Amino acid sequence: MFYSLKNSEILKIRNDIFLQNAFPILEQNGFVKSPFLDANFGRNYSNSQLYIYEMCRLENSNLEFLTTYISLRDRYIQIFLNIFHLSPIPKNISELENISGMKFYLPPNNQKEERLDIDMLKTIPLFSYRFWFENYKLKSFHTKFGFNMAIKKLKYLIERDMKNINFFVEKWRQFHKPNITDWEGNIIELNNP
Repeated sequence: MFYSLKNSEILKIRNDIFLQNAFPILEQNGFVKSPFLDANFGRNYSNSQLYIYEMCRLENSNLEFLTTYISLRDRYIQIFLNIFHLSPIPKNISELENISGMKFYLPPNNQKEERLDIDMLKTIPLFSYRFWFENYKLKSFHTKFGFNMAIKKLKYLIERDMKNINFFVEKWRQFHKPNITDWEGNIIELNNP
C-alpha cells in the first residue's frame, strides 16, 4: 500500500518548513517582515490555498526583498529575490512603515526578480544539477520512509541556502543592477540589465 497525504497536508508541511527552518535564519541575517502597509505575511486573504511571506532588509542604500510563495497547486517553496536602490536613503527600515509597497511588485520593477532555487543559472537549466536536484520542492514519495527523507532533504536545502543568503544577493548582482526608486517603488532611474 502506498503512503499518501492530502494536498492540504502537504501545503501545511511546506509552510511549517518555511516558518521553522527558513524564517529564523533569515531573521538572523537581518531580514524582517516587510514594513509596507500592504505586505503579506501568512495565508493570503484572497486565496486560502496560498501563503505569502514578504521580508526585506536595508543594506546601505539597498532594499533587498525576499518574497516566498507556498501554494496548494504545486509542491514548491518558491523564494524570490529582488533588490532596489532607494533614494533618498532611509535611516532605518521602520521609516517605510505605512507606505504602500505595491509598485515594487509591478512592471518594470518585478522584471529583475529571481527565484533562488532555479533562476540565476549560468548554464541551460537542462544541464544544471541545481535545477534538477536542489530545487525547493517536496519530492514525490511512496512510503513513510520516503516521505520523511523528502522532508529532511527539503529542510536541509532551505536551511543551507538561507544561511548563505548573501551568496544569492551577490549572485543577483552578477545578473542585474538595482533600479533606483523612491520609497514607494516609483522609478527614478531604470538600470539595465
